Amino acid sequence: MAAALLAACFGSNQATQAIFIPQEFQGEYSLDGGETWNELSDSTYISGRNSSVILRGGFGNGLPEGIHLNYYLDHITMEIFVNGEQYLYDSRNEIGLNCSTCGRVWVHWITPEISDSDIMEIHLTNPHKFGNENAYSELLSSIYGGSENVFSSYMLKTGQLSRMIGISVMVAAIMLLAAAFFFGLMHIDGGAAVGNLGALAFFFGGYFIIDTIDFPLLSWLDAFNTYALQICIMLAGTSAAACIAENINSKAKNTARAAVFASGAVNALFAVLSLLGIRVIYDTMIYWLAAHAVIYAVLLGCCICECISGKCTDRLTIVSNFALIIAAFADMICFIAGSSYAGICSKAVFLILFLIHLVRIIMVIPANYNAAREAEHLRSELAENRISIMLSQIQPHFLHNSLNTIYGLCEKEPSAAKKAVNDFADYLRGNMDSLTRKCPVLFEAELRHLKAYLSLEQMRFKNKLDIVWDIQT
Repeated sequence: MAAALLAACFGSNQATQAIFIPQEFQGEYSLDGGETWNELSDSTYISGRNSSVILRGGFGNGLPEGIHLNYYLDHITMEIFVNGEQYLYDSRNEIGLNCSTCGRVWVHWITPEISDSDIMEIHLTNPHKFGNENAYSELLSSIYGGSENVFSSYMLKTGQLSRMIGISVMVAAIMLLAAAFFFGLMHIDGGAAVGNLGALAFFFGGYFIIDTIDFPLLSWLDAFNTYALQICIMLAGTSAAACIAENINSKAKNTARAAVFASGAVNALFAVLSLLGIRVIYDTMIYWLAAHAVIYAVLLGCCICECISGKCTDRLTIVSNFALIIAAFADMICFIAGSSYAGICSKAVFLILFLIHLVRIIMVIPANYNAAREAEHLRSELAENRISIMLSQIQPHFLHNSLNTIYGLCEKEPSAAKKAVNDFADYLRGNMDSLTRKCPVLFEAELRHLKAYLSLEQMRFKNKLDIVWDIQT
């Protein structure tokens, strides 16, 4: 019926530009190169684990020439034959889906005239051993008739909400990263936690934007789309691990930090392998999931140790840690099982926790800012007090008297003058050290400083000053 409607509308160019109709391919399929055939029905499911599939049949009563058909290919290739003659050719089959050609694409095909007696074959190839389990099913459910412009306008509405959420999250992430930088400048506690949350939000925002069926219509750079999506997933995983580790204060903190480092190392390894052309980044996802299953299991153990130790008094932090880990495990299972719900759990949990923590940060920032200003004021007072202490120890009249004494000794007692200069230098050095020292002064150092002062005073008063030491230590 849809094909007949398309054929009726094709007589009017204006109607053709405005129409948009889903198409259903009917016929049979083969998984062994055409040796055996199975009926293709609405309930048929073809696993993406099959490296090649041949579809044979058509669209109802055939298609007139010039019908616009749109196909969605998720990391697979497609070629179309009519009566053995090739009408749609995929050049990627010659070089394979390598690092520069692998991606999600929409194929726009203008059909030749196809009658109901013609034999139409669609050859599909999936070179990925652990590729998208639903790739063939997504193709069969995503065939649409309509001009490219009308089709694009319609499809871009399907991912509009996800893109708006992603853009909003990324804007908030940039603000959080700026706040973390400000916290560092102002010496405000919690800057690392805010920065980790900002990084997590930034990569999750990118994940929301790119992980939509219509995104390939916005960007025709297949390799970029693939790399961007995979990198957002990998870095979001590492950022989530960093957020969890930052909230751990028990003895397991070093173990959690090691897990975060391992996550970053795994990301770097797979990125390098892909950039060097050794492995398509899409094919590394199964190994990335296996590595991060171990990493998140370690983080789960660290969180349990944190709860047992009793050092984490913030219930929201505990809930957030466990929720992120459980969501990660749930999506890993969905991905391995080939479920179409893979990624949804992490997105939902992230959004809920992000909104909660964002509101929390907004409420805490004013109090932290005031505390930082008060701390800065106290630091200024401390510096002024230290300077005052030094000035109280080095009075101008003492400097003048000491220098006059040294001047008088230079002519009469050169050896005594030399000792006076040495004592005077030790005394000044002790005063300068007191400005930079942040810990208590050792008794030995303070006694040495006092002896230098008294030695100068004895020289000044010509041994008229008697000093008695009574130190019981």
